[in-house]
Amino acid sequence: MMDRYIFDKRDWKRRFIKYGIIFGISFLPIVLFNIYCSKYFEKRWLLIFVDSVMLLVFVMIGGAIANKIFEKKDRALEKKQKEREALKLQKRKIMEDSYKKIRAEKTTKKASQQKTKDEIVIEVVEDNKGSNTPEDKPTTKQVKPTNTKTNKNTKGRK
Repeated sequence: MMDRYIFDKRDWKRRFIKYGIIFGISFLPIVLFNIYCSKYFEKRWLLIFVDSVMLLVFVMIGGAIANKIFEKKDRALEKKQKEREALKLQKRKIMEDSYKKIRAEKTTKKASQQKTKDEIVIEVVEDNKGSNTPEDKPTTKQVKPTNTKTNKNTKGRK
């Protein structure tokens, strides 16, 4: 209770509703009892005592009714909060799975691009002007791996 503010309007609203229910339940029976049964009591204090006992009974009955109403509302509110939390967790899981999938696609794409960059085919053709035989004109293919790393996050800057 220490974490709640004493003048919290939700608490005051509940109190007013609770005592409104108690007042609504107890007003009419006590008034009717006093109108019709006051002539049977010789002493005034005895009538006040009976009225007080009746009011106490109605307060207990009205409090029980109000508590049942509030428990029902609290259960509904708690159910909604649990559903929101479940949806929030499900949403987070979907986002994480989507992020993991996108990351995996990016890494595979990057790895395939890196393989194509590493293998550059260079054709070397030597031209021998003095000879016309094909044996004298060697053509060879050489594969040179490149290990140049470039930063793709330069955004047009060098």
